[in-house]
Amino acid sequence: MATARVVTGLSVFPVKSCHRVEVDRAELGPYGPVGDREWQVVEPDGTFVTQRQHPELARVRPSFIAGGIRLTFDDLPDLEVERPSMVDRVAQTFSGPVRVADAGDEAAAWFEKVMGEPGRLTAIATGYERVIPGPVAAFGQSQASLSDLAPVLVANEASYRFLLDRSLEPFEIERFRPNVVVAGGEPWEEDTWRAFTVGEAAFVAGLPWPRCTIPQVDQETGERHREPAVVLKKHRWCSDVSGVNSVVSRMLCGNALFGLACGAGPEGAAIAVGDRVTTTAGAAPLLPPPPVPA
Repeated sequence: MATARVVTGLSVFPVKSCHRVEVDRAELGPYGPVGDREWQVVEPDGTFVTQRQHPELARVRPSFIAGGIRLTFDDLPDLEVERPSMVDRVAQTFSGPVRVADAGDEAAAWFEKVMGEPGRLTAIATGYERVIPGPVAAFGQSQASLSDLAPVLVANEASYRFLLDRSLEPFEIERFRPNVVVAGGEPWEEDTWRAFTVGEAAFVAGLPWPRCTIPQVDQETGERHREPAVVLKKHRWCSDVSGVNSVVSRMLCGNALFGLACGAGPEGAAIAVGDRVTTTAGAAPLLPPPPVPA
């Protein structure tokens, strides 16, 4: 008898590339989980900033307060930021420019102390719109937050443990920064999920997700390590895919893949730790699962 798949972890990331907030329940909004990646730090010219350039952002810990967020970092005084009301500047995202709202000079000065160079905190506000580009609009969702692109990232504990058992050094599943962690399945079976339900929500799987250098950053200390880059390259490297358009092929080829990029709805639906995960449609995996030695 197959083991039931259940949600064992839920996280939202209020500020792109900063620390997670673990939750027991999350509600879905127009961009994915409510509160997820609705803020981001940008350079003065609007280029978005991530742990790729500034791994210390992992130590910036946001929490939700009425009307905004509170930020903590090492020995700096905590900063409370009210969400701006209207978009007033242009910032870059993975898929191009969007209109966002600047959070003000106090927040900019605070992040300059964190990063050691100028940066400004921006947010989703009235007037924000980010349409998922047509060539990758496989998520069953038309809008995206300030995430790289995927509205929701799902990780399978069994696939993580497959990598951990073969890695040079230990690392935590949080390095992959998933919104939803699922237990109870087989390694890499998530690559075959095309549609599935979680609690009140229906998920549509878009792509296995290409990984950058951020999973090498310890999400508690901000220190950079070798793993999971080495084990991913050995077991999950994508050099060729068929049956996808050229835009998707360029995203996947030449990268290691881990996690499942998804859309989810309807708006207002809730997902919770302990919810069952039930697949409703499947498909052949784009990347064959790595062999398991006998």
